[in-house]
Amino acid sequence: MLHEYKNEIHELKQSNAHFAKIFEKHNALDNKIEHAEVGDTPLTDVELET
Repeated sequence: MLHEYKNEIHELKQSNAHFAKIFEKHNALDNKIEHAEVGDTPLTDVELET
């Protein structure tokens, strides 16, 4: 995701700790969604609703 902005993201992560933290959370959530979509990771009803 966002591969076209790879260089810009790298620079922002190096220069902005807040951005780096938020981007890390984004990636973790994105990975969780991808695994849920392919059925690798079961989700609870609460996780599905949020």
